[in-house]
Amino acid sequence: LLAWEELHGTGGVFVAVTIFSLQLVPPRFVVQPNNQDGIYGKAGVLNCSVDGYPPPKVMWKHAKGRGETWYSLSPPRKRQPPAILPNSSLLIRHVLEEDIGYYLCQASNGVGTDISKSMFLTVKSK
Repeated sequence: LLAWEELHGTGGVFVAVTIFSLQLVPPRFVVQPNNQDGIYGKAGVLNCSVDGYPPPKVMWKHAKGRGETWYSLSPPRKRQPPAILPNSSLLIRHVLEEDIGYYLCQASNGVGTDISKSMFLTVKSK
């Protein structure tokens, strides 16, 4: 955001003029997702942080196995759904075996090209 101010005066009257210019910025990764180990039954955070202007919208997807088919994260019936944190990272409240697989962090804001990066989550026993 750029601002420019100038004072104009005529006949003892001064007027302040402020002009703002918004600069559109395509999404970019501040923190890219990396492969991670989760601890069975514990909370796990999959890191992904993006910025840009307007602020990008972030969507996470999950693929089991070799990552051939991606699914939007929808809440299983017996578990709390994963939550997208304010910094765009994904919180899995209780990591289970079914969480093993690839995760994709996607960001878009309508400026430039959308971005995405995948990572693999393994699950270790306590």
